[in-house]
Amino acid sequence: MLTGDSKSSTSVRHGREKAPKVPAVSWNERVEKHRRGWAQVGLRVLTVSFVLGIGGWCAYEAYHYAHHAQAFAVQRIEVRGQNQQSVSSVNGASGIVSGMNIFDVRSQEVLQGIRGLPWVRSASFQRHLPSTVEIHIEEHVAAALVQVARSHSPGFSTGEIQDEPAGTLRGDASETWLASKQGVLFKPWKYRDPHDFPVVTGLVRDMEGRVPEELPGSVLTLMHNHASWSLHGKEPLQEIHVDTMGGGLVVYLGDPTVELHLGQPPYGRALRRVARVLTELKRRRSRPLYIHANNPNRPARLIVRLK
Repeated sequence: MLTGDSKSSTSVRHGREKAPKVPAVSWNERVEKHRRGWAQVGLRVLTVSFVLGIGGWCAYEAYHYAHHAQAFAVQRIEVRGQNQQSVSSVNGASGIVSGMNIFDVRSQEVLQGIRGLPWVRSASFQRHLPSTVEIHIEEHVAAALVQVARSHSPGFSTGEIQDEPAGTLRGDASETWLASKQGVLFKPWKYRDPHDFPVVTGLVRDMEGRVPEELPGSVLTLMHNHASWSLHGKEPLQEIHVDTMGGGLVVYLGDPTVELHLGQPPYGRALRRVARVLTELKRRRSRPLYIHANNPNRPARLIVRLK
């Protein structure tokens, strides 16, 4: 049996609710509403344009002042880290001159010019407002003189430096380069350059006449092993000859010179054995002419010939 409430709910459920009436909007009201909206948009656009215009004008004036004011003229060029490379050559390669605007200095062009100098390994550039420019360079540390032959020729070099044109050791037959601790041949040797280094011989130009860019890995290994060797300082390296045919090294040690024949690296154990032999011979007041430590089948065996 249905109650009155049930009938009422049933009629509401199956019937449609009437939507509230929306007041009618006249055509003039619609036009006025759109006009006000576009007016607000236009006002915002004008405001933004005005602000941007003022900002652009201020930026232009600031740029113009910074690039033309005498207060930002370069007055000091500080070069740090140089030793072999002269300050004047660094300044010249940088392209910076006193009086030029500090904001007109292009760091990429400055660094490109400085890194082209022979002694420079790396460089950095920094502005110190209002009028100072700082250039910091890191130089190559020379560790060897490298004699590069223009063609294959028999025999070893004496390794002696003579008063000849830049980059030459023995007339026109070869030229000499400075090599860094990393083994990079970074510049031709000149008469006023330092020369108290071991001489590396046996290298030649390639078929296209180019100088090797780096020392062979065996030479670097020997130099590093010798630096940590127990007789380092007592038996200094005089010359390292690269045997391009056999692949080994012929090393001249100490004074009087001992000719040491080495095979392929590593050289740590061989050098330690050579050090013990030289120490024992020195105790006996003897000196060897040569030592062979290049037997791959019997690496622990040394052949020693005494004077």
